[in-house]
Amino acid sequence: MAITAGSDGVASDFVSTSGGAADVGKVAKLDASGQIDDSFIKHPNRKQEIVIPLLNDLAGADSTSGSYGDVAQAIYDWTAGNWDTGITWYFEAYGTDGSASPSRCNVQLYNSTDAAEITNLTVGQTAGTFLRSSALTMPSSGTKRLIVRFRNSVSSSTVTVNMARLVGVMPA
Repeated sequence: MAITAGSDGVASDFVSTSGGAADVGKVAKLDASGQIDDSFIKHPNRKQEIVIPLLNDLAGADSTSGSYGDVAQAIYDWTAGNWDTGITWYFEAYGTDGSASPSRCNVQLYNSTDAAEITNLTVGQTAGTFLRSSALTMPSSGTKRLIVRFRNSVSSSTVTVNMARLVGVMPA
């Protein structure tokens, strides 16, 4: 029996796993961990993604050749224990290098706790480039401060970073 407005729910109205269309009007039952079974939330033909915005709509000028500058607004405290180890993580960034000189804008995801680069993307001299890293090796223990940093390769040229984010792809 399906639950309808104004009626009392009975035990058969709660299901542990999704039976598809047969479960219309029923309610997902929490498991012993207080979680809803994945069959209720995962689309069978599409992997779920987690998006952690690190930076949105920031224009930055970096005139020191070869020297990374931290983006103060783009700091994230990564706690390894909060994430399933089966998630594949990527770093994405969008930026431009609008200078007349042929330069490159490097956008880096940096672990400042361990003073280690996680990945580095290079934006060429163009109207705008969206880049995605290969799969990342994220810190596997503790809490680490992650910072988005950027630099240019030519002194006094202007680079712009408009977006940076972490994307986690859930296992199928």
